Amino acid sequence: MENSKSLNKKKNFLNAKNLALAGFFFFAATSCDLYSNRIFSKTLLQVEDRKMTVQEFSKKLALKLRYLDPLSAKDTNIINKFKDEITSSFIVDQLIDLWFVENKLKIEPEALSKKISSLIAGYPNDSEFRKALSEENLSFREWEEGVKQSLKREALFSRLREKIDPISENEIKSYYETNKAQYYQKEMVLVKSILLKDENQSDVIKKLARRTAFEKLVLEYSIENPKPKDGIYAWIERDSVSEFDVLFTNKKNELIGPIRLQEGFRLFKVVNRKQSRQKLLEEVAPQIKKEILSLREKARFSAWLDEQIKRYKIQKNATAVSALKVETREE
Repeated sequence: MENSKSLNKKKNFLNAKNLALAGFFFFAATSCDLYSNRIFSKTLLQVEDRKMTVQEFSKKLALKLRYLDPLSAKDTNIINKFKDEITSSFIVDQLIDLWFVENKLKIEPEALSKKISSLIAGYPNDSEFRKALSEENLSFREWEEGVKQSLKREALFSRLREKIDPISENEIKSYYETNKAQYYQKEMVLVKSILLKDENQSDVIKKLARRTAFEKLVLEYSIENPKPKDGIYAWIERDSVSEFDVLFTNKKNELIGPIRLQEGFRLFKVVNRKQSRQKLLEEVAPQIKKEILSLREKARFSAWLDEQIKRYKIQKNATAVSALKVETREE
């Protein structure tokens, strides 16, 4: 693979329009010829004859960074983490494709169509689905290819799972004893909540609550859409979020707050409690079985991946990948 040492020496920026970035983020790789097709088409990753170019890699990195604030988007640790994720994902996908070819497997059109329909059904309507694709800067065909790749991964794991030995009762018991602390349930409270228009509204609602059911106040005053059924917010575990510590010190049915959260100010009402306790083996056995199975699947996959890496030619232009930088500019 061609070494891109020239990317380290020259100064310019990748074309933000070509990358279709959201917000103020765009990528910088240092080269005097950066706007040319020659730079955009440079190969960064390659598995056999399958390649990922500077432009393709940068677009994926841009999408991962688009919701971060400018400071976080320039954090070297964050950027390197995303670069590693993109690299690993590309290599694994190409190796799976090669495995499919070698084993003469294919994703049947009916299976792909069924999966696509299932995913689209998760959106309120077609307009929202198309909007989501636009926000991800994906064409329908690119999205469809992603769905197809996910089915290939599922097929691989299904094949690997066939080689996993059944999990015995003794293994489940041993796992439970070794990881017993993991199955200790802390004190929990079930709370109802009203999301307020502003902090000052809380005094009015607290007065109304003396003679009006909290559930009715939720329907009338909460600005959530849709409003939660019966005003239920969630079961909250002690020490999970510092803002919720006060919920464990107040009396049941007492209005608590307002507490400022990311979505705004909330009033809370504790309606039920669960005391801390050690969960019994029979309670968590199904969960433990899934955890053991997951560990074995990962081990099988790691072994499979090591085998494929030894078999195929994999190249990474580390210099060029490292040279991709992030610059933030206000429009």
